[in-house]
Amino acid sequence: MKNLSDFLKKFRVLVKDDSELKKIISESFKSAAGIATETESFEFKNGIISLKSEKFSPSQKNAVFLRKKEILLEIEKRSGKNFKDVRF
Repeated sequence: MKNLSDFLKKFRVLVKDDSELKKIISESFKSAAGIATETESFEFKNGIISLKSEKFSPSQKNAVFLRKKEILLEIEKRSGKNFKDVRF
């Protein structure tokens, strides 16, 4: 008989630390919105990704706003973490 934890292993995606999660978020911005971001250009806390507005041009801010849902879905798919919003 298998343990419940063995069954749930295939559904769990582990992110080791904040630096790995920042890398995943940065890659998700590039693939979903076509914006190359540095890991220092944003922070995350309580399910909200806060972008430092001085690091982004107005056209990049517009692209983030228009593709916000795609970015959040991509991050959730890659990391297993559910973020609620992206803000400047």
